[in-house]
Amino acid sequence: MYGRKKILFVGTDQKMLVCLSRDYDTEVISSVRILDSILFNFIPDMLVFDSLEDLDVKAVRRYEKLRNVPIMVISDSFNGFGNESLVADFPRTILCNTAIALGKPFLQRIDRILEKKDAILPPRTGKLVKRAVFFINKSFGQQISREDISAYCGVSPDYLTRVFEKEMGILLWNYLAEFRLYMAKLMMEETSLTAKEVALKCGFANDSYFNKAFRKAYGVTPNSLRK
Repeated sequence: MYGRKKILFVGTDQKMLVCLSRDYDTEVISSVRILDSILFNFIPDMLVFDSLEDLDVKAVRRYEKLRNVPIMVISDSFNGFGNESLVADFPRTILCNTAIALGKPFLQRIDRILEKKDAILPPRTGKLVKRAVFFINKSFGQQISREDISAYCGVSPDYLTRVFEKEMGILLWNYLAEFRLYMAKLMMEETSLTAKEVALKCGFANDSYFNKAFRKAYGVTPNSLRK
């Protein structure tokens, strides 16, 4: 359809592909190494990578046509990635966990970026948001506070909260809560841990609150996933 924005997927993130293909033209490639043939036919309005391991922003940015194209990195988890500082410095790049990326607030953020109604934060400010996402990914199982996250990023809690919402379309604390619930759901589906053990591993203060939050998010109790 004429005028539809074009999103290029690098990798195999089927969830985001199915979600975004409803409103945008989409194409999938396995590697940035074949960008030459793609750019001969069209210039994407956005690139979406499915993991940091497959990400080569430097290779993308070497193409003059792609210097200012927004990049989204959507992954179940960013935990264990070694070079956080390098990725945090990538310009016009947003990191988001799949659980949050599929939600309405982040999808609306993507829409507004593609329609040029919103801009991605400048590199220096966007770096703070990426560092917050990294911290959440590796610390969600602990009893962390907003102050802990902001201290890791080296800014005040209020400032981080403000820029995080602007970049991600969702409040910092809501992001953490949704990520914890998603990881808890995976543990309930893929391990033999009890609901109480999963609650503790995912940073919930007690299993009673965990059960209540889980039912609200998914419409079922954690234990029902075992039946």
